[in-house]
Amino acid sequence: MTFLPNEILQKIFNLLTIKCHNVHCTKSLFNCLLVNRHWCVNAVIILWKDPFSSYNGKKSFNMMVTSFLICLDVEECKDLEKHGVILPNYEPMFDYPKYLSHLNINGLKGAIFDKIIMKNESDRVRNLVMKYILIMLSRRENKLDSLTIRIGYGCLSVSINDIRILLNPNVRSLIEPVKKINLLLGSPTDGFIIKLASICQNLDSLNISFRNCGIQNFIDVAHLVKVQKSLELVQISHEGLFVHLILNELQAHAKSLRFLKFNHVDFYWVQTFEVLAELKNLEVLHFVDCKNIRINAIWPLITSSFNNLGEVLVIDTDCTILENWAKMQQVKVFNRKLAMRKVINTRFSV
Repeated sequence: MTFLPNEILQKIFNLLTIKCHNVHCTKSLFNCLLVNRHWCVNAVIILWKDPFSSYNGKKSFNMMVTSFLICLDVEECKDLEKHGVILPNYEPMFDYPKYLSHLNINGLKGAIFDKIIMKNESDRVRNLVMKYILIMLSRRENKLDSLTIRIGYGCLSVSINDIRILLNPNVRSLIEPVKKINLLLGSPTDGFIIKLASICQNLDSLNISFRNCGIQNFIDVAHLVKVQKSLELVQISHEGLFVHLILNELQAHAKSLRFLKFNHVDFYWVQTFEVLAELKNLEVLHFVDCKNIRINAIWPLITSSFNNLGEVLVIDTDCTILENWAKMQQVKVFNRKLAMRKVINTRFSV
């Protein structure tokens, strides 16, 4: 049998997860582990790159979390066994932790709380397991690319006490290099976001969703935006009246910000979008299902020019003028591409 090169096989597996990032794809990739050694090696790289984002309590995730447990050092294993954790007694086939690039802290917690076998049920011991796994990942100098944290927001939500371990000095080196953070906030964070901002200051992408949040969460997220060196993408979703606090800090990223997306945002307290008018390098701008967009507030935006803007999406808003401006921008983009195509065709014909 002719083997596909590793690079090609990994691209195929990776496309599967991108196109359909759910538990069915995870199951399909698990089946790939059983085809042959060549497929197994390449499927492991993709599966353990982001092992917990699609966690749903199924049996397959038992392998995910136990594969990390068997990579703990001897002293950590002894301590867990002393606390009643029943650990697997086999050697790992791969160095699973080294493949991790995205950490979904909620999925990890769910897998630990559902799948770890212990003599006496104890949340304290489960938190100890999570602590040792995170320290192990940090010790191995994993370079995390992205981090997802869901606090008081939907299923698999974590409490502040669950994630304080991320602020531990022994774990700091794990999350410090992170380039992308997904924050889903539905309850007070008690200063956690401020402390996270002191560690993660090299983000290029920040995706924030709010639900029933008070003003303090917006103040803290605004600080997180402010301390970044050069954000390229910001996406703000769902409920909250205090988005203006975050908008005010976008000015610091006027040169670097290229993608800005608003989904289900209430702009009630936004008096002006002048800050957005200063983001001259924007390439993508979205307003989806947004409300309370005032004409006088949006005027600085729609009277500005954006030479790099290639995608403007404004749908289901309460501002007709903004929607018409978006349509005009799309016509400009089309004409710009058409002119470029004519130039290229002319050069080739010559």
